[in-house]
Amino acid sequence: MFAINPWHLYALAISERFLPVFRSYKRFDAGIRALARLCAGYSEDARSRLDTLSDIKSEPCMTHPVLSRRLALRLTCVLLIVFACGLALHWLYRMLSGNDNNGDPDFSRQIEVQFSTANSAGMAWAFYPRARQLQVNPGAVNEMIFVAQNPTDKPMKAQAVPGISPGKAAAWFHKTECFCFTQQTLQPGERIEMPVRFIVDRNLPGDVKHLTLAYTLFDVTAP
Repeated sequence: MFAINPWHLYALAISERFLPVFRSYKRFDAGIRALARLCAGYSEDARSRLDTLSDIKSEPCMTHPVLSRRLALRLTCVLLIVFACGLALHWLYRMLSGNDNNGDPDFSRQIEVQFSTANSAGMAWAFYPRARQLQVNPGAVNEMIFVAQNPTDKPMKAQAVPGISPGKAAAWFHKTECFCFTQQTLQPGERIEMPVRFIVDRNLPGDVKHLTLAYTLFDVTAP
């Protein structure tokens, strides 16, 4: 008669307790047989019980494929909804703003853009555009260079404030790059050239033939 090793029975109890957890795994049968080979010296009763466990066939697990299909379907729906919302918001923006500019210049029209500069009280800089006017096509990207020079013997900081006239055309004048976006600091005697890039919208009302871009330069040097 075989002696029963308590550790062998403990391994058997662990196997039976966690059987439901491992039921869906295809390698459960191989695991049970390996456990049986490792347990030397167990009783005939324990051997038969392990053999019974090893005969249990693993059941195919349908949970993961079903969940994967459902997850993929939900993600697809979410992406479609996000895409549809993006198109709807873009259409709504264009409808509300009246902006159907497709980015191509309108060579059938020309708009005269004039440039003007002024210094606020106490601003000593020289400040002027390279040209006083420019003929542009709506929808095209244009550039004008402004020149500033500090004739004083101390560093100075300035801020340019733009203005568009006539006022009703301001909504159709788009600055893509401008020195007015940041403050400018010049050392004594320093001279710089500052670009401004802009687009006159294709949807500018047809009765507007002339625009003026004016800058006022303010001294913002800390006291």
